[in-house]
Amino acid sequence: FSGRLALGVRRGFLEGPLRAAIELEYGHQGLVGDIELAPNQRYSFRPVVAAHTGRASASVGYGAASWWATGDVGLRVFSGELTPAVVGNAQLGWKPLESLVLDIHFPYNITLGSIDENNVSGAGDTNYVGLGLGASWWVTQGLGLNLGLDGVVFAEANAGAPSIQLGVEWRPRLW
Repeated sequence: FSGRLALGVRRGFLEGPLRAAIELEYGHQGLVGDIELAPNQRYSFRPVVAAHTGRASASVGYGAASWWATGDVGLRVFSGELTPAVVGNAQLGWKPLESLVLDIHFPYNITLGSIDENNVSGAGDTNYVGLGLGASWWVTQGLGLNLGLDGVVFAEANAGAPSIQLGVEWRPRLW
């Protein structure tokens, strides 16, 4: 099963060691697997809750030489049955080589509604704080391949199962 697929834009502000940015994102969680295995039971397993998603966030970071620290907070909204959530991430990163970037990150998701269903896949309304490791290999200055391995430190309505993220990042110079 595939989770949310998303496309976003980011606009950075400030030059120098202290930076700030805003970000907008649109995503979609497909219909594959959107079936309860046991309707009307206390626990269910729905790998995907179909929805269009939107996120707006703001971030701030500080970097020096080959390391940095960042934090961001935002709001994710959903079409359909899911309630909005406060989402964000704290990250410490290191760039040991010009083409290699490594990080440790702490993503979080706090639903603004009540949790009425304990969907152990974490695809429904959930609260969690995660812990993950990331690596990016930059093929060129503007094109990178990303790998993330995440687990959960705290989870509510979420089994806390490890997840793997694969991505492609493109950084065009528009202005």
